Parts: sequence; structure tokens; C-alpha cells
Amino acid sequence: MNGTTSVKAIPGNWRVLIRFSLDYDRSSKVRNAIVPLLAACGIRRTKTGTWQSRLPHPTPDAAARQLGRVLRLLSDPRAHVTGVTAHARLDHIWFYIERVR
Repeated sequence: MNGTTSVKAIPGNWRVLIRFSLDYDRSSKVRNAIVPLLAACGIRRTKTGTWQSRLPHPTPDAAARQLGRVLRLLSDPRAHVTGVTAHARLDHIWFYIERVR
């Protein structure tokens, strides 16, 4: 093993939904840092406050790599986002990834 984790590519169409809440994110600095990471894998904010991919995603592996970057940022916002308050933190996040048939 080379120390990296690989995600098996599974053909088909995939939809990704994400919802997260941040505590003490003054001026939405953490949220604004996440937006381009989500946009890079085709995930946009909906009117209901969730984030959803546009169909179709041929495989979930590229989205999984990009979502890993989101999780790293959320695990320690102060280390990744300039000017974040000392108390900024993730309250909750959920992912829903489904194969669209």
C-alpha cells in the first residue's frame, strides 16, 4: 500500500446531498471557505439549505475526494480559514449519497 485510500469506482448515476451546521461562524467565513470545495464537485446550495449535486455524477469517487477536503476543513476550521473565531466549530453534518436508477 502506498498510504492512500482508494475509492472503488462504481458505474451509474449518483446524487449527493449534504447538510451541515456551524457554531460561532461569524461572518460565515467557514461556510464561505466550503462553498468552492462543494462547487468543485458539482454541489450547489438549494433553497432548503441543503447542498445537492446536479445529476448525473458518473462515479462517486471524485466527489468523495472533494468531500474529504470539506471534512478536513471542518475538523479544524481555525487551521484552514483565516480570521475565524476561536470557538468556530462544526455542529453537525450529514451526507446522503445514492445511486440514481
